[in-house]
Amino acid sequence: MKVKAKNVRIVIENRAGEGFNIYLDFSGQREYLMSHRHSGILYQILKDGMDLETARRWRVSKEKSFDGSKTTMKAENAMKHLLCVVDEYLWERQIA
Repeated sequence: MKVKAKNVRIVIENRAGEGFNIYLDFSGQREYLMSHRHSGILYQILKDGMDLETARRWRVSKEKSFDGSKTTMKAENAMKHLLCVVDEYLWERQIA
């Protein structure tokens, strides 16, 4: 279920070789979402933060294509999984 939320950014924070933590930033208020093992692809996509709506529209284009179709599929699947987790979190937050 897609939940509408305005002014939400996905932000990551590196954890010194162990992967990274993913946070949702609600207009300056950061809330922990999940930890993720080291994934260079996902880190490159989210290193500067990304608006939630931009993340929903994100697709690998030919200009930003990674080194192979397997890697491209991994990037798209990682983003799909992240968006499912975000939607579930926002849905739970809305109910509480």
